[in-house]
Amino acid sequence: MVKSLLNLSLVCFFLSQTTFAFINIEGQRHRSKHNHLPIHQQVLRPDTYKAEVTRSFATSYKVTLVKRDSLTDEIRLISGDFGSVQSTHTTVEHYKEFALNFIDHNFEMFGVKSKDLRIIPQATYLDKDVQFIQFVLFKEDKLVEDSSVSFRFKRNKLVQIANFAFVEAKFVDDQLLSQDLLENSIVQETGAKKLTKTHDAYRVVKEDKGYVLIPVANYEILDRDNISLSVQINQNNNKIYEQRENKLYIQGHASMDV
Repeated sequence: MVKSLLNLSLVCFFLSQTTFAFINIEGQRHRSKHNHLPIHQQVLRPDTYKAEVTRSFATSYKVTLVKRDSLTDEIRLISGDFGSVQSTHTTVEHYKEFALNFIDHNFEMFGVKSKDLRIIPQATYLDKDVQFIQFVLFKEDKLVEDSSVSFRFKRNKLVQIANFAFVEAKFVDDQLLSQDLLENSIVQETGAKKLTKTHDAYRVVKEDKGYVLIPVANYEILDRDNISLSVQINQNNNKIYEQRENKLYIQGHASMDV
């Protein structure tokens, strides 16, 4: 039963064609009326369409499904038979090596280089029937937080790749603001009593003509209501891009057969 539920969840993940995030249920904690910004989390959801399987794909692989981005025409999902991991005792490293080799040998398909990808250990699942690994993209040694490239295997055979690397996203050519200015803005907007910078990153933003990368600085703060928040501020325009509570609230119940 547990395996069936997990397999179903993996299938739903690829069919949905979205980038997922845990979102806090609002209204669980009383927040001061003086807080200027609501708690919110940015989630990128590109639109896709079912595309024709071209001859170039059919020549190299047994491709059964291709979905492209409706805005940029980049491949977002491809299904078929892309070869098998040839190893008796398969480990995460075997699947990682196979996936990265696939990326390097098919640069024209995704435009991604293996050296720019890093595996997400928490997104790895391996059993005898289904195997799943996922990578995130780095540009200029900075994490692109909305990015992912996912590989699904069926009994060691690669059968599906979901490409949300957004390598086509363009850099915003603006000057970065000083850290002091950014931190002063966070204090003014949130009433932060304490703030600690964790890292710089990029976020992918959807615009009318395509996707752009905006630089953000990430902070952990304690706001005026003593609530622990993760805050991202745009390093180009000094505006809060995302603000989310670090504590997640769960409602309802779950059950399963044992």
